[in-house]
Amino acid sequence: MHLRQLFSNEISNYSLEKRFICKWNKYNQEQWVNISVSLVRNEQGIPDYFLGVVEDISLRKWTEDALRESEARFCAIFEQAAVGIYQIKLSGEFIEVNPRFCEITGYSESELLDLTWQDITDLDNLNSFTELMFNILNNKTHTNSIQKQLIHKNGQLVQVKTNISLVCDRLNIPQYFLCVVEEIGK
Repeated sequence: MHLRQLFSNEISNYSLEKRFICKWNKYNQEQWVNISVSLVRNEQGIPDYFLGVVEDISLRKWTEDALRESEARFCAIFEQAAVGIYQIKLSGEFIEVNPRFCEITGYSESELLDLTWQDITDLDNLNSFTELMFNILNNKTHTNSIQKQLIHKNGQLVQVKTNISLVCDRLNIPQYFLCVVEEIGK
């Protein structure tokens, strides 16, 4: 198809990625390349020869595969964990919640994403949890665990132990909190 389009002047060049299986290399059995092809014409416009460039893109492809596998593992851990896990912005809004945290609170994922952690924290625990998060954010404590009560969607209080971690970017700038919640007494 590409050759036909080149000869009929529909396209001037094309590129495609190809995978080759290397039987002689026991460590890297796949070889990925990007092939770019152009048709060079003579002065009269008649096809004269093809110009091809082959670029080894194996490392990029292997890195992409490793990233996909890593993301799949993280998603499986997050979704299937026996503890509640959630991420919250520094301002308190939920970013992501796992199914177990939804079970603990009685809220659906979409409902929680419209709330803040403050909305489902018992008022008696609000100040101590806020203070702990502030101290973690400002490197004033090594403690990252607290017992508190969450307000279940049905209004009942749920006793939990929450472990909090601050996630920073590569420049050590705080991005969000990662919290792991265990229900106590159940």
